[in-house]
Amino acid sequence: MSNDQERSIVIDTLTKGMGFEAGKIPEQNSEKRADIWATKGEHYFLFEVKSREDHPALMAHIENAQDYEGVEYCEELKRRNAISSILEDASRQLAETPKPNGEFSCVWFRIVEQLIPDGIKFIQTSLYGIKYLLISDSETNRRYWTQCYYFDYNDFYNYRNVNAVVLDNGRGRIRFCVNDHSDAINQFRNSELYKYFKETNSVIDPINFDVDSGILVADIDCSRNEVDKVKEYVETKYKIKINTILEMKSMGGVVKLPQ
Repeated sequence: MSNDQERSIVIDTLTKGMGFEAGKIPEQNSEKRADIWATKGEHYFLFEVKSREDHPALMAHIENAQDYEGVEYCEELKRRNAISSILEDASRQLAETPKPNGEFSCVWFRIVEQLIPDGIKFIQTSLYGIKYLLISDSETNRRYWTQCYYFDYNDFYNYRNVNAVVLDNGRGRIRFCVNDHSDAINQFRNSELYKYFKETNSVIDPINFDVDSGILVADIDCSRNEVDKVKEYVETKYKIKINTILEMKSMGGVVKLPQ
């Protein structure tokens, strides 16, 4: 699908599905610009539209496979440089777009996959530096595994001009990932865009993760190379014991059928 088609789909979603006014931002010679403007009420937004290829390495293996041959897939669920590079480019384009109305800056990530639908999970992991931990809780005398946001290096910390990233799989599943490190975050939480996704139960915002949610947040200001320091902070904050940092994987298989 071309970039123009992706932008048109996002504009249709904003206008017909969400009740915003929206349109394409004209290119200005060689100057960087975001793709879309949108407004509702007194709030203005800029969107840079990005897309993710459908597992290019796996697709290449399938292309070279024989009919009825099985192709296995296994990828560790961790922050990925390829995703970070896409977000870096989006952040730069948003930063260089003029904001006469004080617009908020967002990335709309289209992840339309035909094979293994795990793209949202990978991008969310990169945005928030999510790690999976095996926990012992002395108060409840139980062991369980859970997610910890910001335990690892994360893209939201690096790209603070991005207020949120919309993760859209093209089949009705949308996640609205809020960057709580971003500029004017309190004003953004009161914006029409945030309110819309909150009403549709699509918001992922670390400020909403209370103790009962089971999701941990390592909101400590230190290098993520200092794993022991991050670990100690989380243990102290939640009164738990981290037994293991788990290496989670996405796994699957595809059988090539004759055309």
